[in-house]
Amino acid sequence: MHKKNNQEIEESKTIKILKKLAYKKNYFFSLLASIAFFSIILYKVSPLFKEKSINGSIIANEAYISWVKSSFEDNIALSNLKYVLKKYPNLKPIYEGNITQGLMIKNDLSKKDLKYASKCINRTKKELPFYSKYSNISILIAKKNYQNALNEAVALKKSMQNDLSFLKDEMLPAGPILYSLNLLRIAILNKELNLKEEIHALNELENYLGYNKEEKEIHPQILKARNAINNTFRENNIQLRDYIIYRRNQLNSNP
Repeated sequence: MHKKNNQEIEESKTIKILKKLAYKKNYFFSLLASIAFFSIILYKVSPLFKEKSINGSIIANEAYISWVKSSFEDNIALSNLKYVLKKYPNLKPIYEGNITQGLMIKNDLSKKDLKYASKCINRTKKELPFYSKYSNISILIAKKNYQNALNEAVALKKSMQNDLSFLKDEMLPAGPILYSLNLLRIAILNKELNLKEEIHALNELENYLGYNKEEKEIHPQILKARNAINNTFRENNIQLRDYIIYRRNQLNSNP
């Protein structure tokens, strides 16, 4: 009996956490905006920017670390970082993406920040078009332009589906991660707009990540993507699939 009570308490806690997550739209929008895509972009384009001032690099790094440690609240550190980047423009490709990411996590993008973010994202448009499009959708979400964001996310999904090399052959599991997060984004935007298509997006995401398969049946890159998303999504031992099941049950009980 005692064991059963403990299990019921644990299940109750899980439901409470899932319910909280389901209605924390800012949590999801920040998550979707900030999964290390700027880091992936930097990984690919940073070799183009090897030459930089050592002193400027040290000052910028210290300011950036202070800003991150303050949970992006230390505006003085952010101002110092921006000042250094202005003084040493060759450092911009290293930090601009991370600044934009931090502002998105904080959900505090002013008009000036939005312009700054757009310039940063557009710099990668030719080299990494899908990442650039994904990031631009984050800007639409920051502007609360959810319908346009949904339309663009659906269009991005179709574009990626037509480029199999992007999904299968990358050295990093970036393709499957981006594709998966875009599916999750479509589901969340459908939820925000109160559209019935949310359940289809959730099912598509679950099937793509192979939650109904054994690990040996899943493409290695997709499995890496699933693990990466689970590690980022995890809150109190709750995983992405728990959220998918919870939302699907909610939608099925309220047709």
